[in-house]
Formats: sequence, structure tokens, C-alpha cells
Amino acid sequence: MRLPRIFALACLSLLAIAGAQGGPRLQAANLGIENDFLQFADIEENPPAVDPGPAAPPQESPAGPELMPPYLWDDLSPISDEDLNRIQAQIEPYVLSRSSLPVAISDAREMTSEHASRFIAEAERQKLGALELFTGGYFQNPDRLYFFSQKTMAQLNLDFNLNTVMAISGKDEDDEPFRMLGLFAGRNHVIVIYDRGREFKFEHPTYGQNFAFEPVVIQKILAPSSLKIEGVRIIVKKFVFTIVAEILQITGTPDGMVKIITDKKTAVNPSRKIQKRRQEPDPQPAKADLSRRLK
Repeated sequence: MRLPRIFALACLSLLAIAGAQGGPRLQAANLGIENDFLQFADIEENPPAVDPGPAAPPQESPAGPELMPPYLWDDLSPISDEDLNRIQAQIEPYVLSRSSLPVAISDAREMTSEHASRFIAEAERQKLGALELFTGGYFQNPDRLYFFSQKTMAQLNLDFNLNTVMAISGKDEDDEPFRMLGLFAGRNHVIVIYDRGREFKFEHPTYGQNFAFEPVVIQKILAPSSLKIEGVRIIVKKFVFTIVAEILQITGTPDGMVKIITDKKTAVNPSRKIQKRRQEPDPQPAKADLSRRLK
């Protein structure tokens, strides 16, 4: 009789349909997100928890040492009382409800707009991405913490597209503006502070996806081009389904890709490089300037 065979084929067809609608493992699944930001070429369900392990020793990344001259630290001034008080007031609810920050921000020294612009311009000249830039050995130094103020980050955003997940400014889902109050980088961490008292959602100005950010985003440098992240979620809507995935880790690969590990899926996507927005001639080429002390 042919009935059992027909029944078996029907069951296989149903399983195939179910798998296409979200089975335990999908190959080359595209969740309909633009810009190839989370198109899962190889999906892992429930990836293993990220173990940060011991703090990474300072290492040289693809970002060359000339990006951060050794004398620069001595040229910088401590974070101002005004900026420190503003940020401490902003993060107080976070610290009370969760835990203390992993670094003492009062020890930071400020990267002025001039210093920061030269730093980023040289990274752009070397065709680096933000992931490579902010995981360099200079930010792994356990004794140095750099502060980028709201004004400095806003100026960098005018001059460059950092192509980073950490949005510098934008509008939330209620069309209310938000801004980055400051960024701390050093002592194996990158910490971003926003001018919000609670989680906020927005469409990312670079990636065009819906994100949810905590007011404080903590990133731990695991190694060059590798960050453990706390406080960022991606919200993906596909037909009637909504997928909320918390980013756990972002890691660069030797072939120029970026591996994004979330609590639900793992994706591999092309790396994005820093790009200059303004094309005015630079009267002081970045690399030449780095051979002289900044005053």
C-alpha cells in the first residue's frame, strides 16, 4: 500500500515548514534586517555563556602604537569637577540598583576634542574600525583611564562616522532626543553613559535597527578586537514575531568579519570602518602631528 509512504512524506513536509518558521537550527536564515547587521549565516541556539576569564594583559592590536603616543597621558588634565559631578549624579540610580562601576571614574583624564580628533583621524587613515580602535593596548593599561566628554563625542560625531553600535546621539521611540554624556576608556573597559535614567529604545542611526540601551553600558576588553558587553539589546520584528536578543560579546575575526554573540543567536557580519564625514583639507596631517607633543 502507498498510504504509509504518502503519510511519511506529508510529515516531512510539515517538519520542513515548521523548521522554516523557527525550528531549533536554521541555515543561512535572514531575519529581514537591513545592512547585513544581523543576518545569521550560522545560527547557534542558546550559545554558551561568555566567560570573560582574567583581565587581558596589554597587547598590541591592529591599531598601531602611534595612535596613542606615550607622552599623551602626561599632557592630559584630570576630568573636571563639573563633568564628574554630572556623570556621578546620572549613574547613581544605576549603581544603587545594580553594582558599582568596574573602574573609578574620578581617576580619569580628559581627552580634549583636539586630542581625540587626531586620535580618530589616524585610526581612519589606518582604515580601522571602532572595535579595533577601542580595544587597543593603550586602553588595556591598568593605570590609565581616558574620558571623552559629551562635547568631544558630539564633535567626533560631526567629523567622523565611527560606525559603532554605541550611538552617540539620536531620538528614541517617542521622538525624544538622547545623547551620550561621556565615554570612559581604559583599564580594560569601555563605559558609555547616556542622559537617561532608564532603558530607552531607538532606531540606530547607523545600522537602521531597533535597539534598547541601558543608561550605562559596560564593555570589558577581553582581547584586541573583542568586547564583552552589558546593557545592549537588539529588537528584531519579523511579520508577527518579535525577537529580543541581548548582545553578550562582539569579536573581530582574522578575515575582517565581526562575530556578534547574543543570548539567542550568533551572527557573522562584515566589519565597518571609521569614515570621515568632512572632506576639508587637514592643515596638520594626523601622523605627522603625532611625532610632536600636543600643547
